[in-house]
Amino acid sequence: MPEESAGEKIFPATQHKRDEARKKGTVAKSMDLSGAMVFLGTIIAMRIALSNGTLFSAMSDHLHQCFSFDPHPYGFSVEIFRYWQIQGVTSYAKELLPILGVAYFVGLAVNVAQVGMVVSLQSANPDWTRVSPAKGFERMFSARGTVELLKGIAKMLMIGIICWTVVTGNLAHIIQSATLPLPMFLSIIGQIIWDIAIRVAVLLAIIAGADYVFQKMQYEKMMRMSREEMKQESKQQEGDPLIKRRIRMKQRELAKNRMMHDVPKADVVITNPTHFAVALMYDPKTMSAPRVVAKGTDEVAQQIKRIAQESSVPLVENRQLARELYKTVKLGKDVPSHLFRAVAEVLAFIYRTYGKRTR
Repeated sequence: MPEESAGEKIFPATQHKRDEARKKGTVAKSMDLSGAMVFLGTIIAMRIALSNGTLFSAMSDHLHQCFSFDPHPYGFSVEIFRYWQIQGVTSYAKELLPILGVAYFVGLAVNVAQVGMVVSLQSANPDWTRVSPAKGFERMFSARGTVELLKGIAKMLMIGIICWTVVTGNLAHIIQSATLPLPMFLSIIGQIIWDIAIRVAVLLAIIAGADYVFQKMQYEKMMRMSREEMKQESKQQEGDPLIKRRIRMKQRELAKNRMMHDVPKADVVITNPTHFAVALMYDPKTMSAPRVVAKGTDEVAQQIKRIAQESSVPLVENRQLARELYKTVKLGKDVPSHLFRAVAEVLAFIYRTYGKRTR
């Protein structure tokens, strides 16, 4: 495995970076794939419309009305010309709108399939570098620009070859059909155009599929991160480890101070005697069981004992009970039922010897 150089981006992008890029509208997307699928959907929709005869009929009727109109009885005017324009647009729109609708929904479906639902307001912000001549030349002569140029030339050449092949293969048929009635001639020409269109659509779909794979690879390469970037992101997401450590230390210190403040309120401190110390408080009026108000080991245990002695809180040595209370009962929690008897015996001894503490 090659050694990692400083700043080298060899790690896959984290989910956080992908999410941030997505918010900016930066996603792996092939415009060729959208264009190819829209073209394919459009020609199929047009084929269906023409096979039903509705589109061809609308076009024929309008042309027939235009050429058979006699303007002499009415006189030719701009209003009449505008009327025929509106009639033609309305007639064609009724037939073409479903085809345009198919193109729109195919384009939308392909885009959603590629990148999901992405709504980015940041990508809509003005970017003056897009109209900068220097940036334009830089993009034109970049590796990506070169690939796009070569891809465009290759598509034009292959489309030209398809058109040449289909037309030359049907040239004799086209010449013979010139003497046929107009509907038959248009039908033959339409079939040839369909043959060209479907072959071009398949070609564009293949190129678009390869382009989509290429765009995904380029996107993953662009999104790679260096070790330093990952560390920086981790700090931003989780916080600086040093600061977090200081916060935890401060929290422990505050908790310890609160705990030490509660030691004088305890009824008894049970000790190990040197390694463990657990302070218990019990008020039968407000508590269902004795409660651990302070506990600690070693230095903290010694501090609890010292405060207890200063506050006249009795100390009772019980190694096993002190260790059990420290390990099984959290600070501020009641003593569990299986330790009731042992704790009750200690408290009973304290009450008999020192009496019940008043608070």
